[in-house]
Amino acid sequence: MIFSIGAQFSREISAYVYLASTIEQLLNDALVDKSYHTRIQKIYCSFLCVSKDFEPFFVPRPLRIYRKEDAIEYEIKIDFNTFVNANEDDKLEILKNAFIERTNEVFAGNKLKDFNKIDYLENIKNVL
Repeated sequence: MIFSIGAQFSREISAYVYLASTIEQLLNDALVDKSYHTRIQKIYCSFLCVSKDFEPFFVPRPLRIYRKEDAIEYEIKIDFNTFVNANEDDKLEILKNAFIERTNEVFAGNKLKDFNKIDYLENIKNVL
């Protein structure tokens, strides 16, 4: 499994975009040799954390299953005030916890038949 994780942050917190790369690296290092579905080999994910004025323009999109690429994509909304007021270590934990929580929600549906959700979610929790 290959992960590509990005972030769309407001200008006030744009210095913390690198935390998304940190999570991406952790997941890729640990799960690169894992396979949870015969077709899905890549997961695109993006954190959205914007100030109140921009929230209406950044609504997280639901799970998208690519047809031309062996991949899926989804977005994770982060509460701006919680993130802004946290220290740097807590910011990383907020992103990790949000990733786990949103991933649980995304894979709770039946859109991805034959995806080994139980092993995938357990591995994600262990890595993060």
